[in-house]
Amino acid sequence: MYKSDQHQEEEEEEIVPLTHAQALNMFGERAMRPSCMTPCGVLSAQVGVSILSALGWTVWAWIAGGDREGAVDLVPGLSALMGGAICFVPAALFALELSRVERNRSVTVMVIGEVVKVLFTLALFTLVAAKLADVRWLPLGLTYLLALKTYWVALVLR
Repeated sequence: MYKSDQHQEEEEEEIVPLTHAQALNMFGERAMRPSCMTPCGVLSAQVGVSILSALGWTVWAWIAGGDREGAVDLVPGLSALMGGAICFVPAALFALELSRVERNRSVTVMVIGEVVKVLFTLALFTLVAAKLADVRWLPLGLTYLLALKTYWVALVLR
């Protein structure tokens, strides 16, 4: 049997969708419930994580040093806030676009929206690198990653 014959046989197999009872048996009751996490909830979590991270970096800068006159270096906290914004601003625009086309949503619209979101994220990183000389990259990058991981937390809390 040649590979093309084998491929043709695979194409001829009929795909039978699961019934509700089969899906319930296979995945359990919890998987069948609709998600309670909305895009707005994920965005709120991203903003909250970004603010908490910015506060943490500001406190760290205050504890680690500061001027002799008691001034606190706000640059690490602002850098962290920018890192969070680089994550949640494109996500908010994507969620807004999805809510706008809710009725006619297709895979193509979602893929195009995701590509635009990634390109906008890259543009924001480039803008920060080109325009802000005093940015602290460690707080910015770590806060970006923390905010980005809220998607996974939302999946677990589903």
